[in-house]
Amino acid sequence: MAEFSLPKNSKVTAGKHHAAKAGAKQVRQFKVYRWSPDDGANPRTDTYEVDVGNCGPMVLDALIKIKNEIDPTLTFRRSCREGICGSCAMNIDGTNTLACTKSIGECGSGEVKIYPLPHMPVVKDLVPDLTRFYAQYASIRPWIRTQSAPPPDQERLQSKEDRAKLDGLYECILCACCSTSCPSYWWNGDRYLGPAILLQAYRWIIDSRDEDAGDRLDHLEDPFRLYRCHTIMNCTKTCPKGLNPAKAIAEIKKLPWQRRTPDRKGGGVLFRGGGVGGGGGGGGGAPLSRIKRMRWHCRRGTRELDRVLERWLDEHAATADDALLTQFESVLACEDRELQRWILGYHDCDRVELKALVDAIRAKPLV
Repeated sequence: MAEFSLPKNSKVTAGKHHAAKAGAKQVRQFKVYRWSPDDGANPRTDTYEVDVGNCGPMVLDALIKIKNEIDPTLTFRRSCREGICGSCAMNIDGTNTLACTKSIGECGSGEVKIYPLPHMPVVKDLVPDLTRFYAQYASIRPWIRTQSAPPPDQERLQSKEDRAKLDGLYECILCACCSTSCPSYWWNGDRYLGPAILLQAYRWIIDSRDEDAGDRLDHLEDPFRLYRCHTIMNCTKTCPKGLNPAKAIAEIKKLPWQRRTPDRKGGGVLFRGGGVGGGGGGGGGAPLSRIKRMRWHCRRGTRELDRVLERWLDEHAATADDALLTQFESVLACEDRELQRWILGYHDCDRVELKALVDAIRAKPLV
């Protein structure tokens, strides 16, 4: 019969008990996870009795009181104490949250259990190792990426409507509460980007000043980076800022289909110029950026059709004039079923203005 055992130093043991001082009136017990890489011992949970009547109202206040007055060896992160920096994220009373905004009164009537963020390597005590988390954040290149030259006398302006699209996204403080509450991130954290990073990615994709939405979506078009999300909704439930990462992920998942749908209002191609759905330079950017956007629209999800469209673009991108490229963009704005009939099914194109180009695209069979 197979026998399984936990890795060395993984079993949490009972730790020390620190009783409250004589005369304490409002005593609450705080059960705190402790582990140090220096002593080689198993992790433990120490219990501290704190007089909350002589302490601030938040869990972070209790931790600071423990460190200052009871046990100076306790290690945790903290900075702003205002729910802005995200440093004091930890698991309190079974929920990932910020110690500085979690009231002691909101915890259950028994002992308050405090652990580091789950399923992350621990540096010491309540300090998780967020190296991989920040590397994933860096991978989405979280800044405005443009190809067109900036206006010479002003910033890149944004309408009030476009600015409103960023509400519920820019407020993310990267505390990692949502990502570390997500079972998909627990199982595939090395490949799945997680709710926090995907919410940040959507923040830049949807920004009308950004001109690289196509490349950003290409980066996410992966079975693991984006599509490991199974809509468990833990991320939305636990976010201490009240944001909705699950909704942002769902919005990202819808965007690749927009390249397969004609722009009914303008007849053009979505993701041209600025942010998602237009709002930018209207195709007037640098030629390379235009070619990259067209290449992205060539990827329809049908391998043979993708190859035919990309082959034509590879052969003509360097020599085609603006009129021909504009006509090719109109072809890419057609629905998938039309392109499959015209190019793969060899039915005559019923749009006179596109017929000559469609015939040229399908004239050379794939080898």
